[in-house]
Amino acid sequence: MTGGAAPERPPLWLVAAAAAVRVPLLAVALLHPERWLRGDCRNYLDLAWSLRSAHAFALGSPLSPQTYRTPGYPLLLSLLTFFPGSAARWAAVFQSAMGVGAAILLWRWLRRLTDERSATLGALVLALDPVLLFHTPLLLTETLFLGLILLAALATAESWEDARRGLAARAGLLWAAAAFVRPVSLYWPAALAWGYRKRPRALAAFLAAAFVAPAAWALRNHAQTGHLVFSSIADDNLLRYPAASVEAMATGQSWSSWDERLRAEVERSHPDGFATEAARAAAYGARARPILSAHPFLLARHCVVGAVKTLAGTGLEMLVEWTSGETQPGADAEYKTGVSGGGTLALLKRHPALIPLQLAYMAALAGLYLAAGLGVGRLLKEEKGERLLLLAGSAGYFLLMASSQGYYRYRIPMLPFLAALAAFGIQSGKKPALKRPAPPDSYDSYKRR
Repeated sequence: MTGGAAPERPPLWLVAAAAAVRVPLLAVALLHPERWLRGDCRNYLDLAWSLRSAHAFALGSPLSPQTYRTPGYPLLLSLLTFFPGSAARWAAVFQSAMGVGAAILLWRWLRRLTDERSATLGALVLALDPVLLFHTPLLLTETLFLGLILLAALATAESWEDARRGLAARAGLLWAAAAFVRPVSLYWPAALAWGYRKRPRALAAFLAAAFVAPAAWALRNHAQTGHLVFSSIADDNLLRYPAASVEAMATGQSWSSWDERLRAEVERSHPDGFATEAARAAAYGARARPILSAHPFLLARHCVVGAVKTLAGTGLEMLVEWTSGETQPGADAEYKTGVSGGGTLALLKRHPALIPLQLAYMAALAGLYLAAGLGVGRLLKEEKGERLLLLAGSAGYFLLMASSQGYYRYRIPMLPFLAALAAFGIQSGKKPALKRPAPPDSYDSYKRR
């Protein structure tokens, strides 16, 4: 998948464009870091300081072990606290540079596989996508997670071509590192193991590297909380999003009212409270599952709508925040998530000057998805099963994981895979297949000796 020699450098204008569009957002983040230190951002920073000062992944007094978050991103922030000044500012600088690096990395990968024009247009997705840009300087996992899954995908592609177990182990370790930043990617390496189906030793190395460390973290959580989970976020979200949404659709009431009602119901059923957040999440999950099993068609409808919102959301309310500091009304859940639909219409009524940007971005997204669809067709025609699994499979997996919440922010991990598929879709003519030389220690090479 990655044969051939890649040019050393992408076009200078591409690098300059990726850097230039990040500079204004970085400047705002550096001048007003306090504007973004709320919600998840503050929680990540608190965990970072806990790692540095208490040498524990825990919060509260007395310290309570944390299982909702995973330690990958707080660990990065804890390292940045040793630098002089604000860790939030250093994170903004680091992530902005990493965003430029991701576009360069994607270009180099695509250039090995497609023509230069296609590689450049594909890399422009990571260089210029507005939702990715809005999130780049924030104290959120998006930029680090994107970089890790891109590195993991490249390492996986390389190890599928090369029999050395060390390369397979490196790919697995990168997927494990990504899971420690965002647990949503934890299960995907099990599907990617298909690419090692004819090489049992490489398969074992890949799976061990991908799952041993997460398994050890789950055992840590069990030892400290009594719950064997890698992260308790899934059970927590299960009640708050699909279960509450299904009840809202079944009764014609609002999602927010059912969210509050179900959580209050769980709290009342445990009058003594919960010893840990893992225990609370387990109770949430236990309450959510009967609701979902009783309404399978409503659940399917909810996930389809969520997938559309994930793909179509434009995040224009973040542009308003970045440029004016105006925050979205927290009481309006649809407006807050900025999805295309009721929330976006409310935003455009308040700021009609954003209508051309809304239309332009939606047209660009439609073009990306169309080109990606053409790329899927090309790979099917050329019988590139492994490449199709890595690109289309990864994009589909992250879309499935995002569908229960329907938030455009969760489209970001899909971008490098959609961009690569789009590069194949717009490629001019069929590129001759690159011959894959057998590595010195491969099985085929051994048979020839």
